[in-house]
Amino acid sequence: MFSETETSAGNIGASRRGRRRRMLAIRSASEVTSAMDNIADLTSQSDPDEARPATVESTTPREAITAAATSFASDRDRIQELLDDVHPRTWVFTGDNLGFEVQQARRGWIEHFSDFVHEKLQRKHDIILNSSLADSTIDHLLNDIEWRILRFQPDVVLLMPSADECAERGADDEFRETLQQLTDRLHEEGCLVVLNAPPCPANTSQPATRTMKTAASRIRAVATQTGAVLADHFSYWQATIQRDGTNVNLHEESGRQPSARGHRELARRLLKSLNVRSS
Repeated sequence: MFSETETSAGNIGASRRGRRRRMLAIRSASEVTSAMDNIADLTSQSDPDEARPATVESTTPREAITAAATSFASDRDRIQELLDDVHPRTWVFTGDNLGFEVQQARRGWIEHFSDFVHEKLQRKHDIILNSSLADSTIDHLLNDIEWRILRFQPDVVLLMPSADECAERGADDEFRETLQQLTDRLHEEGCLVVLNAPPCPANTSQPATRTMKTAASRIRAVATQTGAVLADHFSYWQATIQRDGTNVNLHEESGRQPSARGHRELARRLLKSLNVRSS
């Protein structure tokens, strides 16, 4: 798949109404029933007349139901449901654009992903949009979330933090906190989230690589805590160094941008993270 062919793109606007319907639409009734059954089982096993110590914090039935309804399926499970149904969906890629230059007349990882969804999965009516910008930061996205993301009413948001931000701020607590705030806000708006740990540029200094490793760990932690999908490109690209001694063939000559092969690998890793076979 992932052939080098021509493509075109344009800006697409959308109404801001009805965002929250998306999360409910992709939750299956069977899972809700299962969650409620689990609560009923737990309730039936407890003795209502048993005295509870005053120091033990109890959970009300309403709180238990709310927790079950929001945590019984991860974003990965819900994306699988989304791909299995027939309703058209909207995917928005945002964050950093990985320095991809359109004038090179090559296809980037987003175009490869779009080709796969439209042609291989035969989801012809799905819309795949790209609002990523060079050197985009998590702070910028959070502050500009309405314009960059929410106005498109996405079902799935695929976020790529910039390698530079991860190398400079990845060890800061603020980096993790802001990323979690952004992920939580997207979930509140009914979006499913895919967090991408960016690949490390070639010839990066050891201190910067260590900071990027810390950033990747924090991206992984936010994905685990929030139920978002993790696409760990950083670990895969670092593994190629350990295996081959270099990952330079995944980069352009400058070492800063992914090569044509690098973009194809990014798309493959993303599809694998979504449990979708790319070949």
